[in-house]
Amino acid sequence: MFWVVVTILIAAVIAWSRYNIMTKGKAQLKSVEACINQIERNPSSPSAYDKFIEVWKNSTWVQPEDLFNGGYYDRILKICEKNSSNPKSWQLLMEVIQKLNISFGINTNGKRNRSKTFRLLADSLFKEFQNQPIREQTLSLINLVSGITQSETQDLYSTSLEILEANSNSQEAKMLVLELGRLHYSILRPHKKPTIYDEQAIHNDIIVRSRQI
Repeated sequence: MFWVVVTILIAAVIAWSRYNIMTKGKAQLKSVEACINQIERNPSSPSAYDKFIEVWKNSTWVQPEDLFNGGYYDRILKICEKNSSNPKSWQLLMEVIQKLNISFGINTNGKRNRSKTFRLLADSLFKEFQNQPIREQTLSLINLVSGITQSETQDLYSTSLEILEANSNSQEAKMLVLELGRLHYSILRPHKKPTIYDEQAIHNDIIVRSRQI
């Protein structure tokens, strides 16, 4: 009899917890959606992004799967894509990813979201390479998205060299090559830091691609 009562109590607590999470999560998700709607209507308003970040930080009951399955995460990525020159959009994405602590590799859905996020960041980085604040933000986000591979960093570095070749006098393009070169070589090294020989290799690539030979 004792264990029956204990089992019933445990089941009741679990049911109450699930109901509480579901109820509060839905309410907070509506607030998040309202903020996304506001940004989509007025993407140039800094206060709209600030409001989202404030609401998002307090949305402790929102479950990651609700954000993904409801299409909210895709809408956030679209905001960043359409407003790639606005630092506020990348600040918004940074807050979302940091709080979700997304691993992007647990399941198929996670892998798909990781792929979309990485592609957006890469495309925006190259599009906005002359905009230093945006370049720094997108690079930080690329480092934050877990599971980056040697193949991906090689592609990023190769593309940066092509950009430098097309913009041989651009200091921003040279900085892009330097940053992505360091990212690529750090993936290859045990201590996750490029060596002095790696730095020299990057420097040589910059000289060759900027035709300073």
